[in-house]
Amino acid sequence: MRAMDQARHGAVLWFKEIVERELYKELGYGSVYQYAAVELEFSKTRTGDFLHLARKLEKLPRLKKEMEEGKIGYTKAREIVKVADDKNENRWLNAAKQKSRQ
Repeated sequence: MRAMDQARHGAVLWFKEIVERELYKELGYGSVYQYAAVELEFSKTRTGDFLHLARKLEKLPRLKKEMEEGKIGYTKAREIVKVADDKNENRWLNAAKQKSRQ
């Protein structure tokens, strides 16, 4: 399970770039959803989750850095972005780290 979480968090970090640079078009796809369904075997829901998380990471730079360094995985990041903002990001990251130590 941990390996899957690591793979997901790595994919999220690249997903936003794929969207912003429209790299899926270079591969012949009309949308990121079409690309993700065929190439990554993602459901629309999974694609939406990745897009949401990738966009939220731009507003939460410390969380993004923690993901890049492998300190926070996809599953925790997905939960943190539901409640974190620029004012309480540090508090949520600290709580997530404390929980993983227990």
